[in-house]
Amino acid sequence: MAYEQEIAGLVEAIASGALRVKFQDGAVMKETEFGSFADLKKRLDYLLSEQAKAAGPVARPRVSLAEFGRG
Repeated sequence: MAYEQEIAGLVEAIASGALRVKFQDGAVMKETEFGSFADLKKRLDYLLSEQAKAAGPVARPRVSLAEFGRG
C-alpha cells in the first residue's frame, strides 16, 4: 500500500498548523479532520512505521566489542 500522498498531506498540515488533511488515494480525494495535533502526529507516526515495515528489514552494521582486563 502506498502512503506517500497521505504522509505528504499530514506533513503539510503540521507545517501550516492545520488539523484538516486532504490527499489523493488513487482516483478518490479524501479529507480528514483531526481533533488535535497529537492525533495528527499519531497518524503520521503510524504511517511512517507502516511504510518502513513495507520497505523490508534494514541491514544493521556489525559491531564488535573488545574486552580488556588486568591480570
